[in-house]
Amino acid sequence: MRLSSQSESSSNIAFKPSQIVCLEHTDQRLFSEVIQTVEATQICWVRPLLLIQSTSCFSVGIEEETSRLYDLRQGADLLLPATLFRVAFDTEVIPLLTMLNNLDELDSNHSKHHSKLNQLIQQVCLAQKA
Repeated sequence: MRLSSQSESSSNIAFKPSQIVCLEHTDQRLFSEVIQTVEATQICWVRPLLLIQSTSCFSVGIEEETSRLYDLRQGADLLLPATLFRVAFDTEVIPLLTMLNNLDELDSNHSKHHSKLNQLIQQVCLAQKA
């Protein structure tokens, strides 16, 4: 599981405001903007931007990966341990932000999107307790 390796390798994290970070868990990646990092407690205040969920599909012997993008820009900020995050690469974020800006208005079901975020945070918290 990726969470434990991130926690072990990042004991002193100092993200900068406006930096884009990524929280990875199973088949999901949460991209957020850093608002502030409290170094004394290693807590990161982030503003979620988007959640991408990837799934692998097998059809007639062909493996295909599909992704679902959730717009989280209208939601609440989060306070989470900084060790859960890594710096996001420009090459992974820019295409996703472009896709996010091009989403069809019909796909802007914010309550569904934030429900997915809540599920992810619950899964991450349960994984951290284990």
